[in-house]
Amino acid sequence: MNISSSSSSRVTIDGVEYPYEKDGYTIYCNRLCFLDQRVLCAFKVVGAPHSIIHINVYNPPSWYALVNPPLTTGVLRTPDGTILNDSMTIVDYVADSFPSANLMPHDAIGRAQLRMFVELFNSRLSPYIFRILMSGS
Repeated sequence: MNISSSSSSRVTIDGVEYPYEKDGYTIYCNRLCFLDQRVLCAFKVVGAPHSIIHINVYNPPSWYALVNPPLTTGVLRTPDGTILNDSMTIVDYVADSFPSANLMPHDAIGRAQLRMFVELFNSRLSPYIFRILMSGS
């Protein structure tokens, strides 16, 4: 695999390029995914500059497989080029990177309780919310 980068905001891998924010954060998300919205909210709360690239998961651009091979959204490219996927992992990263924003509790018990709540919401409530949103009711 041949990887190159230039001063422009694109990375080339084996002749295929993908866009990103040079020296900044790039969020690859789907406008309709409520899990992706938590990433956007986290960036809004901490006030970190970022760019957003909207991905249609039903028809993703060919270059998106270079960013995230499973072709899911809720993906962050950090300024150093690290790719993170999974919205909760990204929110944890943002909270750790900008601790003064108080995005998450700083103590271990508080963070554990928050993760328990998020897991409860994800497993018990979000399937119903998703069904309601998809039904248009």
